[in-house]
Amino acid sequence: MANSPFLGKAIKYGTVMGALLIIIDLTLYIIGTSAFLSSGNFFLHFFAVPLAMVLVLVSLKRSFFGPIPYWMAFASAFLCFLICISLKAVFSFIMYNVVDTSLNPLLYDRASDAIIELMEILHFSPARIEQFVDNSKANTLLWSPYNSIRNIAFFSIPGLAIALFLGAIFRRKRRGSYFR
Repeated sequence: MANSPFLGKAIKYGTVMGALLIIIDLTLYIIGTSAFLSSGNFFLHFFAVPLAMVLVLVSLKRSFFGPIPYWMAFASAFLCFLICISLKAVFSFIMYNVVDTSLNPLLYDRASDAIIELMEILHFSPARIEQFVDNSKANTLLWSPYNSIRNIAFFSIPGLAIALFLGAIFRRKRRGSYFR
């Protein structure tokens, strides 16, 4: 399994995309914290990780000269996703806890403001919003080791769904299949 081409491609694409996102983050951090913590940077990450998943599957499809088995497509996409978000989680942990600890309160303020705004749009009661504010003040360290692991687990759920979907798109169809 270690010499498997799909495993090597998934590791390669996940590592390259993770490193590319880290380089972009470092560049934006050097430019300024407002660029680093901007919503544009968030959306870049939001679209770049699934793009890496698609690229690894396109590469596998080319190396197999056509469609690939479903399990291989799913496993490659999901492994690429896990590597990419794990690299980003380690980078974020180091960035917020070692390099610049002043970013943590800024990130907390932006995240809580966005959540409060969303709660108001969804017509949550003022008491419920106040309860959220009180509960969130107890855990202002967004990138503790526990929260970093929890974030990887939380974001693995949509990553799993994306990998299942992409696996179905890139899979090899069997003869006599209803879905030709």
